[in-house]
Amino acid sequence: MTKLLAQGLTIPGLTGTPIPIPGVGGESTVRDATIGGFLTPLLDVVFLIASVLMFVWMVWGIMQYIFAGGEKEKLAKARSRITWAIVGFCIVLLSFTISQYAKEIFPPNSDPNSEQTVTTVSTP
Repeated sequence: MTKLLAQGLTIPGLTGTPIPIPGVGGESTVRDATIGGFLTPLLDVVFLIASVLMFVWMVWGIMQYIFAGGEKEKLAKARSRITWAIVGFCIVLLSFTISQYAKEIFPPNSDPNSEQTVTTVSTP
């Protein structure tokens, strides 16, 4: 039996009830095959990378400012780099806050096979 490469791959952070892959057979499964289950850990990684890059950009600007030696052109470049690092920090912070708010409104479904309660109202 031929084993596909995708059968052995897992995405970190995805949990939930295994869902069989149709037509493949065997023990191949996809975990938590929902958009929320995929995007939640992906956004966590994106925000982590953006935060690290913002910190590096800020340190780079500070080092440029320190070593500018009083030259106006170098000081202006360093000030610009620091300013854009702060703007980037604000954007990352705002987008993280919005994503956390959205995660509370639309939580990722941890069990796609869970029963959902439906209330019906009949009129006489």
